[in-house]
Amino acid sequence: MSLEPPRGGITWKVIVLPPESALKDMDWPAFQAEMRERAPLMSGTGQHDRNRPGFHRTDTIDFVVIVSGELVLELEDGEVRVGPGDCVVQRGTWHAWHNRGSVPCVMSAVLLSTPE
Repeated sequence: MSLEPPRGGITWKVIVLPPESALKDMDWPAFQAEMRERAPLMSGTGQHDRNRPGFHRTDTIDFVVIVSGELVLELEDGEVRVGPGDCVVQRGTWHAWHNRGSVPCVMSAVLLSTPE
């Protein structure tokens, strides 16, 4: 499993983001170790800001639709709240997704690789 599609490719993901409150007691080092084991390519793609957990960018064009729930999209210059039916197009921008609500959020994302 990889965050980004192969060069010239497309990936389509359906992602369920739990509320941040459900993650407050999570053992993050254990989670990261499990992710490295189960999905080693997830951390090897894109760029990740070590000083801002979850803040990342990819070399893709992303088409995202919120299916259910609500998220806050954090960008370098502020935040945007998105809910069911809202669509976002990302073009290599730094961003992070936050579920500050009380229910899981389901999002569907199509990522298109960009030319080198």
